[in-house]
This record gives sequence, structure tokens and C-alpha cells, in this order.
Amino acid sequence: SVPRHTDGADHQDQPHTHAATQIGNVTDEHLPAARHPERRSTAALAESVDFHDNSTSVDRYRLAQTIQESILANVADPELSPQRIAAHHFISVRQLHKVFSEQGLTVASWIKEQRFARICRDLEDPLKAGVPVGVLAAQWGLHDASSFARSFRAAFGKSPTQYRNELLA
Repeated sequence: SVPRHTDGADHQDQPHTHAATQIGNVTDEHLPAARHPERRSTAALAESVDFHDNSTSVDRYRLAQTIQESILANVADPELSPQRIAAHHFISVRQLHKVFSEQGLTVASWIKEQRFARICRDLEDPLKAGVPVGVLAAQWGLHDASSFARSFRAAFGKSPTQYRNELLA
């Protein structure tokens, strides 16, 4: 037999299934988008963007801005990745890459650029002159010091230490 509601209310003989019980017990706090209002708005914005070129450029730009703001809020997270960003905004990784490519960017390069900008700011700060370069990089999500130093040299033509010394001399 199918379980029925037993609360005395008239449910017009609707079955009371286990799934219905589970859904009934879920509060807004259990839903990721409900817990984070900015995610609800991003989800709605992502739904309004047609990735087959039918959406307005304004909608696509707003989605890109929303995603970039979210990345900036989490730029120090070493686990920040296109997969996590896409999941957070309820879009596919492919859609995320398309949003960035329309601006002539890649997700990874934009994240790296933002991290480097913050590291440079810290390297230029006389109050942080005694903080090791590797520590500053780690504070912005780059925990592999040798990889960071190579990337920094490739981007700026000098090591992070040389960059710091030239500016603080």
C-alpha cells in the first residue's frame, strides 16, 4: 500500500512518498543558491544568457562581470579553478571559457593576472619588505614558490625579489 498523509489535513489522497518527505524537510539553507543570494542572481543571469549567440551583449557582459567579481572575492583560494567557478555560477566549464574568450581572455590567465597584481602590490609595500616572497605568493593562492618565481620572471622579466628590491631601493 502507498503511504498517505496522516496529519489530518485534506491532501486529496496524494501519496506521501519518501522523496516528498525528504523534499519537505529541505530548508532554504540546504540549497546552495538559497544560502547565497549572489548565487541566485548569478544563476538567473546565467539562465538569461543564451550561449548560442541569442542573448544580448549586455547580459553576457553582466554575467562576465558577476563571475569576475566572484573570482576576485576568492582569488586567494588555492583551489580556485574553472570547474569550481563554473559550478558556483551554475554554468558549464565550456560556457565559462566562452564568457572569458568573448573578452579576449582565458579564465586561468585572468586569475593569474589578478593574483600577480596583488602580489606586486604587496612587494611594493614597504611594510611587507620583511615578508618572504614565497609567503606573499602563498597568501594569494600560489603555494608552489618555484613555479611562482618562474611565472613571475616570465611575466615581468625579473624575479619577484629583483622587482621588490628595485622598487623599495
